[in-house]
Amino acid sequence: MSLRQQLRCATTPLHHQVDAAFSAYALHTRDGYSDFLLAHARALLGLEVALEASGIECLLPDWPQRRRRDALRHDLLVLDLAVPTPLPLPDTLDSATCWGLVYVLEGSRMGARLLLERVRETPWPGQLHALHYLQHAGDSALWPRFLSQLQQAAAELNAAAVCRGAELGFQQFIAAASQGCHAQAIDNRSTAAP
Repeated sequence: MSLRQQLRCATTPLHHQVDAAFSAYALHTRDGYSDFLLAHARALLGLEVALEASGIECLLPDWPQRRRRDALRHDLLVLDLAVPTPLPLPDTLDSATCWGLVYVLEGSRMGARLLLERVRETPWPGQLHALHYLQHAGDSALWPRFLSQLQQAAAELNAAAVCRGAELGFQQFIAAASQGCHAQAIDNRSTAAP
């Protein structure tokens, strides 16, 4: 079984939990979309900083193209939202954990493409100026390139440790989503987060 298949098997239950948690965010409203961005910020900002502190650019030279926190901060500013405190993470991460976390973040990027269309379909004042985070998903080459890089590194990685890293990433998004939202149930499943 490939490392990608092992990651998928190990994280499927957590992926479903993330989808369920983020399906409560009413992306067709300013409040719901704001809450969605705040939740993503609580997870993503800390994850990206921890990855960089652990040397992610040595593993993924194209990391600067993948980083999304500036786009997320821009959208928070446009919506007049304070940048939330990121959820805590360990000070340093080993390379296997880094690969697992990036697997989650890159999956989140793919889901953002579908969410972008949903947000665009339900305009509210200022909405079009706060789409930088979701639009960052536009480069469709990033996911296959990540998978190729992961496959190249797989022989030197402990698969269980990579899976634990991915589980940590999903748990960060679950924890971030649970910190409150203006809940109005709509179906955002399968695309709401990583």
